[in-house]
Amino acid sequence: VKAMGATPLNAVQAAWAMVLARWTGQEEVCFGLVDSGRRLMPGLDRTVGCLISTLPLRLRLQGQDSLGDVLARLRALTLEMRPHAHASLTEVRRWAGLSGEALMFDTIVMHSHSSLEARMRDLGGEWTGWPVRLVEEGTAAATLAVADDAQMEIVIEHDPARIGPDMAAALLAQVVRLLDEMAKADPATPL
Repeated sequence: VKAMGATPLNAVQAAWAMVLARWTGQEEVCFGLVDSGRRLMPGLDRTVGCLISTLPLRLRLQGQDSLGDVLARLRALTLEMRPHAHASLTEVRRWAGLSGEALMFDTIVMHSHSSLEARMRDLGGEWTGWPVRLVEEGTAAATLAVADDAQMEIVIEHDPARIGPDMAAALLAQVVRLLDEMAKADPATPL
């Protein structure tokens, strides 16, 4: 993936987009993309608290697309979104001409360079040995949470009223398989 000029985030985005397209039967998918907010000002990378924002990422997958094409488009889209990372969803709705009740996305991709557990462990001191668990609550049907530790950690968090455990497990298995195949693929590999 790096040889194709893409990041691990772009690979995760591509895998999730392919899974969503397959499960929904649609060529165009949209999901929320979480930005950590840690790049706003120097020193925020060590600030405790939630600084995230989520923007919709829309991607059209077509039969003639190659893996390299999709990863390049995702890289460009992700970079294009950065200056708008902290726009409110109200602003995004207004820019898109959507009403305040319009659903922009019902799944989310949340990528971090390391897990909370790894970051706490790296801090040392009194955090060492504490079981750390992050409990999140949101409105998405599913969140694909990915941490780039020494071995990539991938979890799917889901609303059990909307996505059952079997379906969540199947979605996760497909994402993992796609990421594994992408790691071995040539850029010209068709989707």
